[in-house]
Amino acid sequence: MVRQYYEQGAHIVLVNTGNSYQGLCNLINRRTNGEDGVYFTYTEDNPIAFNPFYTDGAFLI
Repeated sequence: MVRQYYEQGAHIVLVNTGNSYQGLCNLINRRTNGEDGVYFTYTEDNPIAFNPFYTDGAFLI
């Protein structure tokens, strides 16, 4: 399902426990020369934060 959304051009934020999607993310990263498929790993020394409400800058009024 994630791959199908990606192939349709959807922006995907996936919170993954257990690293089960890391391989798919790495594959996408290689195929897009690093533009997509960014995988972040949380550690206590390197906590992560992100805005899951992505916008491409276009707003509908």
